[in-house]
Amino acid sequence: MTVTIEQIPRGPLPAWVFDHSIQQAINPLNHSEGGPSRILFLHSSPIARDRFLSIVIDQIGIVDRTNHLTLGGLTKKLFADLREPRVLPSNPSLEQTIHRLMQAKAAKLSFPILHPHPDWEWPITKTRNLLELDSVLRFQNAPLEVLEEHLSGVQTVLNTVEEKLNGTHPNRVLPRLLTALLDEKRSAFTLEHLDGIVLLDQPPTLMPIQAEILRAIASRVPLHQLCHSGSHRLGMHGWLLEDISPVKTSDDLPEWIPEHPIVKDDPDVPLHRIHVRKSDASAAALGRLVSHAIDTGIEDILIVHPNGEALPRSHLDQLKALGHRTSRGTIPLRGSPFVHWLAAAVGLSHGEDGFSLERILAIAVQRTVRIFDPESTDPHPVWTDFSPLPDRDSLESLARDRRLIGGAGVLGDWLRALSADADDDFRGKKLEATQWWFLNLLGAMCPILDEADVQVLMDESNHVGCSSGEVLPFEIVEGTPDEWLDRVVSMMDHTSLPLRFDGNIEDGVVGLQTLLSAVSSLRENERALGLNSILEPKAWRNQIISMIDSAELQDSSKSVERFTVCSPQEALGCHADLVILLDPLADNWDLRVRLPPLLSEEERQHLGILRPDGPIREARHHLSSLLHAGKEVIVVDPTHIDESTPPVAPYAEWCREGKWEVTPPSILPKDVGETEGWAWEVIEELHCLIAESTTVFSYPVDDPSMVVESSHGISCREDRANQGSRILQRKDPDSNAPLSTPAIFARYERDLMSDRMGRQPLVIDSGSVYHPEYVRTRVVSTRHLEIIPAPKHRKVTLPVANPEWPVLGGTSSTGESSSVSIDPRPISPVLIDIESMDHRMGGTLELDWASSKIWSPSRLRVWLQCARRGWLSKALDASVDQLPDDELDNRVRGILIHEIYEGMIEGSLGMKRSVERTEFSIPSVGTSSFSDESLMTLMAQLLDAHAPWLVRSDVVTEERLRDLVGMREQEWRDWLVSGVEMSPAGRFARIIEAERTLSDAIPLVMEHQIGSSIEREGDEKFRSPHIELDQHAGESAIRINGWIDRVDLIPWDSEGTLVNESGSNSVIPLEGDSDWVPKRLVAIRDMKSAEINRKRKKHHELLFEDIQLALYARAWEIEHPGDQVIAAGVTDIGLETEHFLEIDLDWKDHLEPLSIGNQTEDLTGIFRFPFSDPGTGKESAFRPWISNRVEAVQRVVNAAMSGQAIPNPDRSCNYCDVKSICGLSHLGGDFR
Repeated sequence: MTVTIEQIPRGPLPAWVFDHSIQQAINPLNHSEGGPSRILFLHSSPIARDRFLSIVIDQIGIVDRTNHLTLGGLTKKLFADLREPRVLPSNPSLEQTIHRLMQAKAAKLSFPILHPHPDWEWPITKTRNLLELDSVLRFQNAPLEVLEEHLSGVQTVLNTVEEKLNGTHPNRVLPRLLTALLDEKRSAFTLEHLDGIVLLDQPPTLMPIQAEILRAIASRVPLHQLCHSGSHRLGMHGWLLEDISPVKTSDDLPEWIPEHPIVKDDPDVPLHRIHVRKSDASAAALGRLVSHAIDTGIEDILIVHPNGEALPRSHLDQLKALGHRTSRGTIPLRGSPFVHWLAAAVGLSHGEDGFSLERILAIAVQRTVRIFDPESTDPHPVWTDFSPLPDRDSLESLARDRRLIGGAGVLGDWLRALSADADDDFRGKKLEATQWWFLNLLGAMCPILDEADVQVLMDESNHVGCSSGEVLPFEIVEGTPDEWLDRVVSMMDHTSLPLRFDGNIEDGVVGLQTLLSAVSSLRENERALGLNSILEPKAWRNQIISMIDSAELQDSSKSVERFTVCSPQEALGCHADLVILLDPLADNWDLRVRLPPLLSEEERQHLGILRPDGPIREARHHLSSLLHAGKEVIVVDPTHIDESTPPVAPYAEWCREGKWEVTPPSILPKDVGETEGWAWEVIEELHCLIAESTTVFSYPVDDPSMVVESSHGISCREDRANQGSRILQRKDPDSNAPLSTPAIFARYERDLMSDRMGRQPLVIDSGSVYHPEYVRTRVVSTRHLEIIPAPKHRKVTLPVANPEWPVLGGTSSTGESSSVSIDPRPISPVLIDIESMDHRMGGTLELDWASSKIWSPSRLRVWLQCARRGWLSKALDASVDQLPDDELDNRVRGILIHEIYEGMIEGSLGMKRSVERTEFSIPSVGTSSFSDESLMTLMAQLLDAHAPWLVRSDVVTEERLRDLVGMREQEWRDWLVSGVEMSPAGRFARIIEAERTLSDAIPLVMEHQIGSSIEREGDEKFRSPHIELDQHAGESAIRINGWIDRVDLIPWDSEGTLVNESGSNSVIPLEGDSDWVPKRLVAIRDMKSAEINRKRKKHHELLFEDIQLALYARAWEIEHPGDQVIAAGVTDIGLETEHFLEIDLDWKDHLEPLSIGNQTEDLTGIFRFPFSDPGTGKESAFRPWISNRVEAVQRVVNAAMSGQAIPNPDRSCNYCDVKSICGLSHLGGDFR
């Protein structure tokens, strides 16, 4: 072995290397004939090689690239020269082929520690771990016998693969090459004509197998290594082939090396440190530095970042503005839209989330891949114009109500839920369209569904339409999983694809080709190995999904690389006119030693591989090379100013010992510190040149009225932002006009709203209890208003006694008292006379939308709370998706308790849902002869019917059963079998106990649909049940619908008389009438459930902050002439059940002796008619309350239909479903 070593300076390669490369390219004579010696140069990195060749080509136009290789390139050429079997492509197909063989080995207990039981599943992760361990040990040249218990089976599998596929596995390429090179009888053509090899700088952590290969090469061809001076222990020296003394003089050089002087001292390179205040400010500094360099005529710029080409987006935007566009390299194969949605279809039934709502919705909404063709399905048996189309709302409500959360066996629950009878015709049709779509989808996916799912699908009871009652036609596709994949691909309509495609068309096609090619390659490998293709659906799905997850997609976009962007490892051996090193941070530069799977620290030490100091030695070497890699080097450094970004250790060492220039870089003007965006500051005794990312200043200077921010980056985004800043300063923009001039004010919306909220009067002037009326136009948020009266509010003048009503309350100037407010919503603050901002704040009546023709209480409530929320969630449907999770949804719990409670009352009194009863032989549950046990049994039976999922074995089931019926899961199962009477327990027992106290409240109807008793004619679109609310003269009708949970009749006397035959047959006036006599007395109840006891809290919320109870009361009176609602309240079903009823004081004497629940008088003293005189606080407030809430509904509807969407940041912002896009939600929320 002939090896010599020469130390050279860091920085550009010696001139003789360039000169000799040029002579080799232009002089064909051999060295023996007087020509230059034939030398193979092994470069430090591919980028260094390409840059070197580019310089040579610029001088002579041609070059023999075979004389300039990297170590990796040389090993590939030698492997081919030695006629070794071809290298098998390292791709998902090969991995899956090996995995199938490993599965068979594992079943034979070839991996006794990893897989001790033959029936256990062998996952792909174990195959990958063993292959990685094998790779690391081979490349570290460690003996494989050390981990024989893991790797013996792997070697057998790799032997089989190599034999059957006639190739070499990638793990074995370098060991096999080393063996061949050590065989002196085997010739390597690449080496035979060489006089010698020059090995350029290599990192100190070169893989041991590569080191052995170089030694084997040196035994055939003389090798001269060029390295740098410095500590070998610290890594500064780089890797050395042999520990020998370097040549001292030119006389010591090999004769085939051109004569040249020996120089080893490093040159002095100007090193500049540009400081930034935060790490994210380095992007703007990069853009400015590169721009200045180009202006001074420098084009050869090397940009180095620890992440290499995977620069942060902000950095890429800066370079893009200068004409540099890098390709994204490779992305996961799932990045192809075709492959993404194919994977979604394959994974629909796969794993713990199989048939979850999220996965079903994903397939339902995508337009890229068609699983079946809706146009080719047989017609619907009843409705000829019907199509199998999914309805998102139907799927969401089913998943929520039936707790369909995905997993094994859930498909049956979906099909049973979809085929259940639908009560409502309109909703039923949507549900049946969804059911039909789902059946077609499952039929088309039959080849890849598990056997259990196929059996559920074949159950004909699931094929009956939920609304029509007819069997729905759909095709059940047969065939193998591979045939299914081919079928789906063949159904893609490429002619109409651009219209339906939701992604990059090139990525879609290339990704699909990549996947199909991988599957085809896998099938070829399986045939070569004598393996049958997988037919079992679950195993096939595992295989396809694993291939998709491990495959990559090559970038098809064009790149325009104006500068060289690389990592420190890739920059080794490079030299440029200007080097810019970015963000040498500990977070970016990973110095951890990564042990392969299954290799313990003790085994690593025993083998003597993967030294813990390897990464830091390599980093020192790369950094020292980088700091000499240019004629000038600039480091963009946030570490000195920003303590949250510590430097990487080698850079911190260099900063302690290195010397920095105290003058600006040559590309910047000498007085740069005096120019905008640059500053000299002394920080911790260091004179720092700081590149500011932004400058903030007040404008105008003489009389500041605004704060303006100017960005110093050069990206298009920052340029547009600066144009806006110039407009704010009443200057013309430097370049293009803004895309939208009013949009400039959008950034000030939060500040403006915060300022207006701060100016909203909260403290009341001395001597007054309530704010004057003009304050109402200054209310921009109800967050600080107290709308629900507390005892302290009744210690001051009551609202009804105030001369002006409605009132706005607040805190007294002394802070000793406070007053309540009558709900002022929807708010309507005064405009601020900035047109674009007033429009953005929703106060200019310009929003155009297809407003609702019929309003429900829930829709009204959203618009009442905050009109912007109503606009975003109801008009634009932009609310956040609410997917069910493992816990029981609050709405599901509420619906479940509603259904069972109402079903218990209906079952015991002979009532029918939503139908007013006419027979009152059993007036109420409290007066019935039913035992508590029979009522409890009835509720348990209803629970089983409405919540079949309670037989599942999970934590939620156990918790719900204990809460509702006081049973454990096994006790519930036992009761389902026996069906014996159940003793009262749990929440149901307390519901029964509370219902017993309502002996004088006679249930009339449960779940009454407002307007259902009114016969209609005329316009078809208004035929759905509704009532028209009271309206002012000249205003359009407001149509209201909804469902009243419970309506009770109040008896006229102790005999239980329910109807006063002498009563009026007309609708009671909204304001009441002393001459009007009711026929029936009615109480309205709304049921609310909770996990805790809330006492009167929910009752108060519905009385004072909501419109639902009052709206229900008035709707009932309008729909039922002669009826008067004299009580309304909440049935709060928490740990205890409490029935609250706010009563009309005009009927107090009649109601007080009756057992109808907890009678309250909380409205008293708060509400009166606006046109009435001040009261004493003892008058009935019930009718004024209804009138006030109805008037609030009229204002809500009028504002919404006229296009107003005024935001109201209040306490409900915490739970708002559009808070992420509102822009003002941070101003609301709970008090902190």
